[in-house]
Amino acid sequence: FIMSEPEVKSILTRWGMDELIETFEDNEIDLESFKLLDETSLKELIPKVGLRVKFAYRLKSYEAFYTKSTSGRPASGWLEEHLKYSRKRVKKYSTTEEATSPEGKHDNDEDTDDSVSEEDTQKMKTWLQHNEQPRATMEEYMLKTAKRRQILIKSKGFKEALVEYPKILLPGMIEQDFQVLQPESAEKLYEKWPAVCKVILSYTEKNFPGWMKELPWDCTLLTEEELGFFALPYVFQSRHKRKKGRGSMSVSAGVKAFIDIRSNVTNIKSFCGDIDETVHPQPFTVVLWDLKQKSRQFFVLIERKALPATSLLKAIDTCFKMHFVFDIEYQPDCEASWQFLQSIIYELNTAITKEISSVKAFRAYYNSM
Repeated sequence: FIMSEPEVKSILTRWGMDELIETFEDNEIDLESFKLLDETSLKELIPKVGLRVKFAYRLKSYEAFYTKSTSGRPASGWLEEHLKYSRKRVKKYSTTEEATSPEGKHDNDEDTDDSVSEEDTQKMKTWLQHNEQPRATMEEYMLKTAKRRQILIKSKGFKEALVEYPKILLPGMIEQDFQVLQPESAEKLYEKWPAVCKVILSYTEKNFPGWMKELPWDCTLLTEEELGFFALPYVFQSRHKRKKGRGSMSVSAGVKAFIDIRSNVTNIKSFCGDIDETVHPQPFTVVLWDLKQKSRQFFVLIERKALPATSLLKAIDTCFKMHFVFDIEYQPDCEASWQFLQSIIYELNTAITKEISSVKAFRAYYNSM
């Protein structure tokens, strides 16, 4: 059985509950059934009490927080009401910036949520600096301060925002801020990657035959969706040149800049502390690989902190959204890979005035299929 609603899988992945995907598939739970799950059904479906309680809380929050439009009915929920207001005020993307950073994502500096006063913002900020429970309150306050946080990031930089809003690095908060900035693009990677990665792999093999032999590990251990991400630096190579070099960035440098593979014995805290930011700018994705056990751990690194992710897909999604939320330029070594994701996957290509040639070539190939 294949889920008629891939959105169910993406929701479980987003909630960090990938272990439930197989169970949901076996029980043929589509999106409509997903929304109708009650306490009795959950007890039969999920035997572990802790996991069941966590799921029930998420499900309740999901329905109240945001319900997607179906069968002609408009989307509803607290977030949708907030976004209706935000969308009215979003201005067109800038068309003057070059595509070395994620463009076209911010509103005008004066475009704030007028329903939240400066006094209320300060109260919420103070609470957030000292509390993270109850979780629902933390998420609500982070959502209500998202617009003002963007103004802070643009005026003083994301490092200052991390000082004033340390909870932004808690699970789900980067994604929530991105949802406010780009609501139409928030789920694009989960929706499109299973199909697009197949095209990427066939395109890579056609243009770079034998490319997998160059990878310094046994790529047969990778899933198809994971392998597709490793193919991106081969297909989309940087247009930049090294400051102290003879030519273009190497493909191996592009792979490492995009996804850094490390042995499972790597101490991730020590690794974060030893990063040379001039050589390996953050954020980027790290995979700790246990070849014997065939297991992997995934992280997104930012400001020498390792944020765990449940899958490589989740790590790439978080890392991409982190570039946008924190207004950080793409690493030169893997800029083309990120631009591909920005324009073709997330469909945020309005402001890209100088599309990298490899991205342009793939777009033509993809559109011709």
